[in-house]
Amino acid sequence: MARKLSFRHKLEISALGLSVALIMVLDVGFMKYFTDVLGFKPSILSRVLSLIAVITIFSNIFSGVITDKYAKYARLVKFSLFPIAILAAALLFIQPQWNESFVYVFLLAIMIMYDFAKLIFNMNYMAYILNVTDNAEDRTGVSALRNYLGFIPAAINSLVPMLLFTGDFSKQTITIIFLSCIILGFVLSLISIRSIREDLLLSHSSDQGVSFREMWDTLKTVIKNKEYLFYFLAILFFNGLAAVYYDMYMYYMDNVMGATGLMAVLPDVIGAFVQAVIFGVAIKATAQFGTRNALGYGMFITLICYAGLMLPFGYVPVAIFYALSMVGLGMFYTLQVPLLGTIMDLDELQTGKRKSGTILAMNSIVIAVGLQLSKAIFAELLSIVNYDGTQSVQPEEVVNGIRMSVGGLGVVLLGIGLVFLFFLPLGKKREQEIAHSLEVQRNQLEEE
Repeated sequence: MARKLSFRHKLEISALGLSVALIMVLDVGFMKYFTDVLGFKPSILSRVLSLIAVITIFSNIFSGVITDKYAKYARLVKFSLFPIAILAAALLFIQPQWNESFVYVFLLAIMIMYDFAKLIFNMNYMAYILNVTDNAEDRTGVSALRNYLGFIPAAINSLVPMLLFTGDFSKQTITIIFLSCIILGFVLSLISIRSIREDLLLSHSSDQGVSFREMWDTLKTVIKNKEYLFYFLAILFFNGLAAVYYDMYMYYMDNVMGATGLMAVLPDVIGAFVQAVIFGVAIKATAQFGTRNALGYGMFITLICYAGLMLPFGYVPVAIFYALSMVGLGMFYTLQVPLLGTIMDLDELQTGKRKSGTILAMNSIVIAVGLQLSKAIFAELLSIVNYDGTQSVQPEEVVNGIRMSVGGLGVVLLGIGLVFLFFLPLGKKREQEIAHSLEVQRNQLEEE
C-alpha cells in the first residue's frame, strides 16, 4: 500500500542536501575563480571539462552498478562525504604561478576523483529519496522542501563568489573564505547524516541488483523507448543551462553590466524570491497540468528571458530578465525529481525490477554530460571572444561577445530541450496510469 510521509520525515530527508551544498561552494564560481583570480586562460577549462564530459559517462555507469549491486544507499552516502570535502579543498591550493601543463594534469586528476565522489553521493542520495517515497505527491513535496532549505547554501554559494569576484579581495582572502565554507558544510553534514537510515526505506520484492550486462541492456532499451529517450534528451539540455547559469550570470553582471557589490547580486536575490514562489506553484501546477506540461510552461518563460539578454538593455530590464528566468529553473529544480520517479516506476512496471541505480546512472550521465559540456562550450565561447580575466575592463567587442554568448547559449539549450519535452509521452493521464498500475502490481506481489 502507498505510504504518506510526515512533514518531519520530509524535513529530515531534505536536510542533508543543505549541508553538502556548502562543501561544493567552489562549483558555482569555478570558472570565474580560475580565469579571474588565478589568471588562467578559459581554453584550459574548456579542454578539462570536455574530457570530463566523456569520462563521466563511464563513471556514471560504474556508479549505477555499485548503487544497485549493494543497495546500501545510506552507507554509500556517508562514505562519499569525506572525499568530497578533501577534493573540494584541493582545488583551492592550485597556484597561479604553476606551469599550465601541470595545472591541466593536476586539475584533470582532481576533477575526475571529485566528480566521481559527487556521483556516488548524488546517486545514492537520490535513490534514497525515490525509495523512501512511492508517489508523485510525496516526491514533489520532498523536492520542493529541499529547494526551500537549499536557499541557505544557495545564498552562500552565489552571493559569496559574486561579492568576492567583483570586489577587491586578495587570493588569500578568497581561499580562506571558500575553505571556511567547505569546513562548515562538512561539519553540518556529519550532523545531518544521522537522519539518513536504511531502515526507513520502503521494501519491495522487486528490488534486485543488476550487473554491467543488464546495465547495457537497459541502455539499449532507452534508445528504443521514446518515453525514456525523450526524457533524457530534454533533461540533458535543461540541466545544461541550469549547470552553467551562475557562471554565465557572473560574467554577464561583471563584464557586460559593470555591476559590483550589491548591484551585482541584486538580480539573483530577486530571482531567489521568484524561485521561492515557484517551488510552491510547481506543486499546484503538477496537480493541474501534470509534471511534463508544468515544466514546459516554465522553461518557455525562461527561454524568452534569455532571448532578452542578447539585446543591449540597461540594468533594470536585465535584472527583470534574470529574475523571471528563475520561473523555468525553479520548475526544473522541483519537477525533475518526480518526473524521474515516473520514469523509474515505468521501468519497474515493464521489467518487474526496481533498478534505482541503473536509472539514476543514466540520469546522472545526461546531467553530468550536460553540466560539463555546457561549461566547456561557454569556456570556449569566452576564449573565442578573447576574454582576459586579468583585465578589469573588457574591450567593447568582448563585452558584446559575452552578451551574445550568454543569451544565445541559453536560447539554444532551452529551445532544443523544449522540443524533446514536447515529444515526451508522459502527460498527466499517463503519469497517473503508471502510478496506479505499479501500485496494483506491487500489491499482487505482496499477496503472492
